Amino acid sequence: MTKKKADPIWSKEWLELKNTTNLYNGEHWSSEWITLIHSKHLDEAFKYSTDSWLENKLSWFLTNGSTGILYLINYVWGDEGLDLFFEFIRWYIMNDSEPGHFHPSKAIKTGINEHRGEIKSTDLKKLTEMLEDFSEVFAVNDHDEGAPRWKPKEKD
Repeated sequence: MTKKKADPIWSKEWLELKNTTNLYNGEHWSSEWITLIHSKHLDEAFKYSTDSWLENKLSWFLTNGSTGILYLINYVWGDEGLDLFFEFIRWYIMNDSEPGHFHPSKAIKTGINEHRGEIKSTDLKKLTEMLEDFSEVFAVNDHDEGAPRWKPKEKD
């Protein structure tokens, strides 16, 4: 039988900091639960809620660190680096059956199969509406109702 690892010993300063983080309604939550709570609030604010599964996936991406990675790439290498990274991502997900490419999890494949009818019938207009809604909710969550909202670039 293996010995259980002892709980980490927190210095007084870190313990005080730890106790103030992830506080929601007087309770301490893990980072993952805090993200899900914020995701739920975002989901409740959407006007176009025909498929909350897809919206929750996008919300998770935007609020759980993935966007932070994109921010980091943009910070280090600028727009050109971000464009290059997106080019790589497109290549990586294109041939999911090929070695060396992205392999979707069983959960995402199951989710796609369960929601196939709903998500297959959505068009680019639906994505545009969802992203505009995200922009609206983020501005409201930042307590800045006057913040500019995202709009897609007009095509030439």
